[in-house]
Amino acid sequence: VKMVKQTPTEVFNSMPVATDPTKLAVMALLNRLNYWSYTAGEKFVYLLVLTNSKMVRMTLSHGLFESSACSLSGLGHLSLLVMGNIDTANYVAERALKMQEMLQSDAGKVKTFLNLNLFVFPQ
Repeated sequence: VKMVKQTPTEVFNSMPVATDPTKLAVMALLNRLNYWSYTAGEKFVYLLVLTNSKMVRMTLSHGLFESSACSLSGLGHLSLLVMGNIDTANYVAERALKMQEMLQSDAGKVKTFLNLNLFVFPQ
């Protein structure tokens, strides 16, 4: 969360799309692991936090992936859940929406909007 808050808006607005096949494969694996840990329940919440954090770090380090906005929205949800900080969750959620606009990909759009509208914005 700290890394996202310290990243200037200009960096978010000018992120390139990631093209490295190895990084794309790692992100796809993390995305699936993130989904599995979410659906597995409370026992795997730590794995959920770890995979989500790694996905956001990869986005900030290597550029945009199809699941970048979704992972950022998940980080907003987790920051609200774990830290209880509404302002941080809203900030991260706004960045996720901007990122989703930049991606122009339908793959993660539903997950991003669902995550934000169910867990972050109602607060």
